[in-house]
Amino acid sequence: MNRFRRGTIENYIREHHEVTIGMLQQLCPDVSLMTIHRDLNVLEEAGKIMKIRGGAVWVQHDKDPVFEERLRENMTGKEQIAQKALAFISGKGSVFLDSGTTCLKIARGLPEGDYPVFTTAPHIALELAKLERPQIVLCGGVLSRRNLALSGPNTLRFLEEVNLDVAFLGVSGAMADAGFTCGSDEDRQVKQCVLRRAATRILVCDKTKFSRRMPFTFAYFSDIDILISDDAVPADIRAAAEANGVKIL
Repeated sequence: MNRFRRGTIENYIREHHEVTIGMLQQLCPDVSLMTIHRDLNVLEEAGKIMKIRGGAVWVQHDKDPVFEERLRENMTGKEQIAQKALAFISGKGSVFLDSGTTCLKIARGLPEGDYPVFTTAPHIALELAKLERPQIVLCGGVLSRRNLALSGPNTLRFLEEVNLDVAFLGVSGAMADAGFTCGSDEDRQVKQCVLRRAATRILVCDKTKFSRRMPFTFAYFSDIDILISDDAVPADIRAAAEANGVKIL
């Protein structure tokens, strides 16, 4: 019975990302408050959640969802982010688009113009090929079947010689303490290289990424200029952004 109840609580926190003790009492009305706290202690020791004042948040290292799953996740929110992001593209300066599904949404709205667009994602390059004027630059490397992105030494060498006016990077997880995280060291290296080469550094992060912690941190709030989201940004992330002069949209 204990294992079943803890499984119920675990799934509930995973789904909601952050919960209060009151929410868990409503979920399990037949057990005491002390029992709920004991269950949270077990889940915290297992590395799945973190207890906070008055509740708990989900922090387990999730596997990075495969591309097709991510493409279907929160499509409306990603469209909202893309519309905000397009305001930073003038059709003149150089642009970098990361391999994520939100950046694919941005690619579908790019304006015509004589400007270069760099990407590590073949699927984004194919989307950009529908435009007539922008120069499409696909940064060569080894293709990951997991996220359809190019990475490796060749990718890094190429990017180190590029000057980017604005870069859009996706995230797999975002937390105030861990910063912005991704699922592989190869992704981390590419994202960090792009951040070094970009004049304006923009992260696109939909609400499903908040309180998700992936294994590799590629940036902290001091490393970026703008954070674009689709929903209310959690208070701790907003505070970290404001403390580092990061604009939130």
